Amino acid sequence: MLKCSEESSEGAFFVQTQFQLTVAHTRWRLRHHNHQCIIRHGGVKPNIIPDYSELEYYLRTPSHQDLPIIQAKAEACFQAAALATGCKVELIFAKNKFLTSCTDFGNVTHAVPGIHPYFYIGSEALNHTTEYTAASGAEEAQFYTLQTAKALAMTALDVIFSPGVLDKVKHDFKEAKLKEERGLQEVKHGQAETNKINETV
Repeated sequence: MLKCSEESSEGAFFVQTQFQLTVAHTRWRLRHHNHQCIIRHGGVKPNIIPDYSELEYYLRTPSHQDLPIIQAKAEACFQAAALATGCKVELIFAKNKFLTSCTDFGNVTHAVPGIHPYFYIGSEALNHTTEYTAASGAEEAQFYTLQTAKALAMTALDVIFSPGVLDKVKHDFKEAKLKEERGLQEVKHGQAETNKINETV
């Protein structure tokens, strides 16, 4: 949240612009990360400069080890915005780092193996739009949906009845989890070393 400044609206805008640029610069590292933002409070009248602005961000990353990186960059963007616009900034992070207000399948795959396939429905409309909602209910979309449903069902049958497939899935999942945990430990170690250097300086 940005608050206690005559320029809080500019600070909020600065945060969003700076974070977009930071994300673009680090896209090679964070691969399939995602961030979403809404302005929860941005003033009461168009002709009155607000003294308080509040933003809410969701930060999503494909692995635990990437989350501290993008979180640190987000914090830096907020602090920079506050400094540049004369604001005071208060950052509040959720205690639970996993989203609990939606059914994101990514959370599930931290506990058990899974896939989240995308498929064509006969339209170029983007997801989460009214155009996509209309397209998904169209007759043309039903053909693609049925074909995809059949493919998923056949995949499930392969896992259940093909010897060794389930064991391989479990093995690969375990290896991926171990790799992620090792990466997370490396990130934590790197942050600890950076903190030591900063304290020395």
